[in-house]
Amino acid sequence: MIQFCILFFFALCLHAIAFLLDMERCMTT
Repeated sequence: MIQFCILFFFALCLHAIAFLLDMERCMTT
């Protein structure tokens, strides 16, 4: 169960980073 929580948190962080990168790219162009 703990491993599942870690995987979920890791996926959430990756999505958040990708979202921030997309926002930054939209603002620079």
